[in-house]
Amino acid sequence: MTTADKIALVSAGVAALSIVVNFAQAFWIHRLATRGAAREKLEDVLAALQSELHRSFLFEMSPHMEIWEYGFETLRSVSVLLSTAQVALEREANIPRSLYSAVNDVGGRVKRLRAFRDSYTIFRHGNNESPVEVQKKWPDWNESIRLLAELQPRVAMCKTEIAGFLSSKR
Repeated sequence: MTTADKIALVSAGVAALSIVVNFAQAFWIHRLATRGAAREKLEDVLAALQSELHRSFLFEMSPHMEIWEYGFETLRSVSVLLSTAQVALEREANIPRSLYSAVNDVGGRVKRLRAFRDSYTIFRHGNNESPVEVQKKWPDWNESIRLLAELQPRVAMCKTEIAGFLSSKR
């Protein structure tokens, strides 16, 4: 083998190695960028959930004072954000277990409370009394109050977990 052949062979090997290294770098850069985007999306979802939980009085007022005709709409909007947050948390690694548990716990409890909407709607249908008067006669009123009373401290804990997570990431 001549010197020119050796140089050509070494050059081809260096070129092949360079291609492999460039591919590996591109793969890792893409992977890191995707992880960063997913983490950023998670933070945005949690911030939106935290904002909605703070905005609503449903989770702070006395459960006996809740007017369910309006409370169910709040539960619906919170439920959408909770579902989105649950999916985002499942896809992300290195999430505090306490945050994951708090969001899932509140999500399940909101879902159970939302299930009363159909009962209320059927009971309310055709009744011209005020929502407050109707719900006092609603057969599921006491159970809805009990569930909301159990949910409220869980929401407070969830807000604390979200705030802690978001503040540690900034």
